[in-house]
Amino acid sequence: MVNEEWVSLTSEGGRKRTLVYKSDGKPRGGVVLIHGGNGLDPNVIRMAKRLALVGYAIIGPDMYHREKGEPDKDVMARIAQLTWSGAKADLSASMAWLTTNANVDSGKIAVLGFCMGGALAWLAGAEMPFKTAVLYYPHDIFKPFGKDGVVPFDATPKVPVLGQFGADDTNPSPEDAKKLAARLSGKNTPQEFYHYKGAGHGFASANPQLYRQIQANTSIDRTVGWLDMYLKG
Repeated sequence: MVNEEWVSLTSEGGRKRTLVYKSDGKPRGGVVLIHGGNGLDPNVIRMAKRLALVGYAIIGPDMYHREKGEPDKDVMARIAQLTWSGAKADLSASMAWLTTNANVDSGKIAVLGFCMGGALAWLAGAEMPFKTAVLYYPHDIFKPFGKDGVVPFDATPKVPVLGQFGADDTNPSPEDAKKLAARLSGKNTPQEFYHYKGAGHGFASANPQLYRQIQANTSIDRTVGWLDMYLKG
């Protein structure tokens, strides 16, 4: 049985509502899900449920919780107001919740991100004590992120990385993915990158124009296998 709940986390002195999924019993490990530009949309929820069904405890922080007033309708404008320092604080609070409240061992937590979240997962794998990182089509990974201008590609993950890319994507393009793979290879960092034919950006998203069922389901199966290898042991 999978349980869904909203919990309140404290991050940089503020409190935020955060989505949590977990099944009964001791979890295989924990996963911090970082949403893309559209926030905690059905795509993130579907992934959270799928991973919880096989025994992982999942937490999905709302990276936009610092916004004042009505959310900007322009996704890129919302992203521009974020900072890596703020995101890092949110991810740290999420990891702490998993260990304190979900009975997850601190050495068995992964970070998984979509689009914007994929770029942040790359950074998190470089600077935070995650066991592994999973990237779904990391957007603008070579450009400054948010208000503090941190460029994700300037850092290199120290943990194994699974990359899920659409072969028809332009940001990141197949050439971009090769640069990421080369950076990891240069540091002897374990990696597996998959490129899905007939799929572009957001192929695992909730957008019906972008979603590709076969490619999305295949990528999720591979994600579960990867997490089992590095978290379940």
